[in-house]
Amino acid sequence: MAIYPSPADNIYPDLLGTTTSPGVVEAALHIGASLRCFEGHFPGSPIAPGVAQISWAVHFARELLGLDAPVKSVERLKFTHVIQPDQQLRLRLEYKPEKNALQFCFDRDATLAAEGATLFSQGWLIYEA
Repeated sequence: MAIYPSPADNIYPDLLGTTTSPGVVEAALHIGASLRCFEGHFPGSPIAPGVAQISWAVHFARELLGLDAPVKSVERLKFTHVIQPDQQLRLRLEYKPEKNALQFCFDRDATLAAEGATLFSQGWLIYEA
């Protein structure tokens, strides 16, 4: 039996809303400054570590798509921009059941920021069969 952190552990972004279509969920997230991942990473210029972003993708895939199987591997992982505190982002999750794989992408589209669209990170979570 897996034991998951509670929301009181303050490790996941706030879920602001979702939109869904078959196999795809887009979640609006607020990356709060009080998230534990920012503690000590880095003082004076906090950024969300990659391991936290992967954890967020796994968490929201479980919560929003019901993907409870263990993650076997992470593939094609790319970090292109840093995620800083107090940002609103979009997490796009697309599940491919024939591959037991989930593509995730953290981004901000042009409607969320004056500076335009930004891709923060993306990758594939490969689940055990």
